[in-house]
Parts: sequence; C-alpha cells; structure tokens
Amino acid sequence: GLLGYASKIHPMVSSVWGSDIDASANSLVVNWIVEKILKRSDHITVTSQYLKSKVEKRLNGLNRSITVILFGVEMPNEVSPVPAFRPFRICYLKEHKPVYGADILIKALSHVIKEIPEVYLTFAGKENDYTGHLKKLVIENNLEKHVKFAGQINHENIYPFISEHHVMVMPSRFEGFGVAAAEASACSRAVIATEVGGISEIIINGKTGILVPPDDDKALAKAILNLANDVDLCHKMGREGYAFVRQNYQWEKSLDLMC
Repeated sequence: GLLGYASKIHPMVSSVWGSDIDASANSLVVNWIVEKILKRSDHITVTSQYLKSKVEKRLNGLNRSITVILFGVEMPNEVSPVPAFRPFRICYLKEHKPVYGADILIKALSHVIKEIPEVYLTFAGKENDYTGHLKKLVIENNLEKHVKFAGQINHENIYPFISEHHVMVMPSRFEGFGVAAAEASACSRAVIATEVGGISEIIINGKTGILVPPDDDKALAKAILNLANDVDLCHKMGREGYAFVRQNYQWEKSLDLMC
C-alpha cells in the first residue's frame, strides 16, 4: 500500500485484512500512513463487513468504492470422522501473541478439568518469546499433562491437524476475519470463539459454534464444557459449520470476485 501511494499510479486497489486497521490504533505514524493509502486508493477490498465499517470510518466521509471479498478456504476432499469423545480434544491455531487470547484459554482449561479431567489442549502456531509466558502459565495452573505445544503447522497439514480434535477454540481479543475458524468448520468441527471483529460473520452462535465475550475465562470454560458434555450438539454444530462454509467461504468464489 505504501509503495502504491508513493508511485501515484492509478487505478490503485488496496486490500485490507485487519491488523492494518485495528492493531495500529496506538501508532499515530502508522495511522497517518494507513489513512493516506486508503484515501489515495480508487478501490478498496476488505475481508469482512466489520472491516468495511472500519475503513468507512477511516475515510471520514470520503467516497470510495469498497468491496467485501470473503477470505475463502479450500474445502477438504473428504471430512474425517469426529474422534471418540473421551478424551475430549480441543485445539488452538494462531500465532502466539497476546491479542489472540491464549492466556485466557489456559485459565479456562484449569476450570474445565475440575469437572472433566479427560480434556486436552493442543497449541499450534508460530512460536516466539510469548510462548515462554504461555508455558509458564501452563505450569502455574498444573496443566502440564493436559497441554501440548505442537509448533508451526505446515499448510498442507492444517486440515489433518484440526481433524484430530473435537473443537477449535479462538479466544482472540481482536480478529479482522479469523480464517482459522472457517478452516475448522471446513473440517466439520465446532468452533468456540470470542465475539470480536469479524468472527460473528463466520460463526453463527448456537448453530455452527459458540460465541463468548473476550477475556472471560469462565464463559469460555462453560462453552467448552457444554460441547464436551453433549456429543450430539458438537456433531451438529460441526455439520452446520461445514455447510455454511461450503456455501459462503469457498476459495474459488473469493478468487472469482477478486479477478
């Protein structure tokens, strides 16, 4: 975007994915650059209605064409059966950053195992300095036997990884879109996520998954327990999620819109 702004070439199309709009909110310099780029653009694409509203606010009344092009995912060739419900397995698939709420998930798990000891969590995603903090939290909450750190998952192994679990949990404090939720639904797995950003456009609360408030470990624990204790509901949400993503979030449709 910055190169496009500097080149003064038209027409100029800018694509907004999320962090460039919200995560930079505390940086005056980045905010200034982002707004300059948006206002120079002839057309803007965004990945959710939520981001569209954010861009419109940044434009401050300036008329620009904005198109919502959903972040599509590839549908797997076949959906793996849901594993037996005990032990109950949940997964997390995000880079290890405070904004994605992994610390809240650890606290929630400490509540869950008091009622259902056979619950296990796998953290996947790019590891960094924050990973050490998360591992410390795991030890402090006596969860060493319940939590595994799998590291970065290669793209071709994401669907097999998700399919080994019953539920994906996304406790993010911010999400412009949340592609991991769509990938989990494509695997016919229920999703528990926080109701932030564009998440509610992917997860239909009570139908394809469960939405909870951000930074609420008790609400998150309750949602996990609801699905861990209800096999039929967990399966039903997975099936509904698969149908919803197949209808609305296939990669081919997104590509057609972009072209």
